[in-house]
Amino acid sequence: MKTAADVLGVSRSNLLERLKGKSKPRGPCLKADDAELLPAIRRLVDARPTYSEPPICPSSTASAFIASWPITL
Repeated sequence: MKTAADVLGVSRSNLLERLKGKSKPRGPCLKADDAELLPAIRRLVDARPTYSEPPICPSSTASAFIASWPITL
């Protein structure tokens, strides 16, 4: 088990859980749900002069926009 985990680059506990089937597979990615977010994300990314800039921190406008999202789990 240790050798297999080392070769795969995962922890032994993670490998054991996967072999036992305890983890649930992820559901499909619904890109249609992301369509309303893409323009806001694009504006923030386009405003950055280079890729070496620090991470984008939420502005007050973005924070208000994010706070209005419905949370679905």
